[in-house]
Amino acid sequence: MYSLYTSCSTSLSATHIACRSLLFGECDLALAGGITIDLPQKSGYFCQQGMIHSTDGHCRPFDSQASGTLFGDGAGVVVLRRLEDALAAGDRIYAVIRGSAVNNDGKQKSVLSRLVMRDRRRSFVRPVIWQK
Repeated sequence: MYSLYTSCSTSLSATHIACRSLLFGECDLALAGGITIDLPQKSGYFCQQGMIHSTDGHCRPFDSQASGTLFGDGAGVVVLRRLEDALAAGDRIYAVIRGSAVNNDGKQKSVLSRLVMRDRRRSFVRPVIWQK
């Protein structure tokens, strides 16, 4: 059992660790997920200039007036098994994870960073999927 915190990527990092545990035979089934509960420490709306919170307290995706995001409470969990085990058990398969990687190069790296390209090669996904 792991408990981790990697800011915005915690659930994806947990999924990565779970997949590696399955690949290395450390387990036969894994649960990976995340939860966020924002317990108010102060009343009012928090917004700090230059940060990602919306300046007016509204979330407006794909809108020219969008000024940031809002956070909420939520939880999500995925049940993971090796594909051959899931097929043998007759499990309903919603998706197949072909590869994953974690790293933190900060905001200066793009989707073409070495990490992303290395992970793509590991997953055996053809490059045409990654091209515009």
